[in-house]
Amino acid sequence: MWICLTIMDKLDDISFFEGRAKTYAVDYLEDSGLLDEVPESLKYYINIDAFARDMLLAGDITEVDIMGATYVFWDC
Repeated sequence: MWICLTIMDKLDDISFFEGRAKTYAVDYLEDSGLLDEVPESLKYYINIDAFARDMLLAGDITEVDIMGATYVFWDC
């Protein structure tokens, strides 16, 4: 119980996304505008799975399953 209260107290200090790393990577690329200058015909060559995997391996994001839901955490 003490651990849950401590976690709940810290939720405002972390950034998280409900979903898998690949979905987060797609949203990140779209929201950041990183693909705005890439021609539409070349966007199909971008490997989103590899990009999400690299973000996980580099420690940029962390994917965690909690009580049947998957969350991606970053900057924590």
